[in-house]
Amino acid sequence: MSVTVNVAHVHAYTREVQRLTAQKVSRMRGSVRVKPGVTGKTYNFERLGPSDLGVITRHSPTPLLNPEHTRRRAGMSDRGGGILLDKQDEVKMLIQPENEYAQNHADSINRFYDDLLIAAAVGNATGVAADDSTTAAIRRSS
Repeated sequence: MSVTVNVAHVHAYTREVQRLTAQKVSRMRGSVRVKPGVTGKTYNFERLGPSDLGVITRHSPTPLLNPEHTRRRAGMSDRGGGILLDKQDEVKMLIQPENEYAQNHADSINRFYDDLLIAAAVGNATGVAADDSTTAAIRRSS
């Protein structure tokens, strides 16, 4: 029996990249309006509150309703990033990580959306008055 046979032992390698647990899709983005094509550093959302119907009787004047008009302002937030992969690295690897890198990047975007939506849901909004002044608009409990 040769005592140096372990020199011929090889390491096992895989051609796959095992990605760590990651959120694959945005869980909340489908629950909100997405406004594509916004130009500018802020965007205003015009809101119309409910109105309650008044009691009417025969030949009485129609009650006038006054629903509350409000405005909320969203500020734009730029995000981005890149994962660098040099050509010199590609020839030294058995794996081809480009697809996994692209999916990792997409997962990062989906996590960003959900983090942003959670912060908006539990935080305050920016209210905008008629004179364009802004205030923290605290959500009213129903």
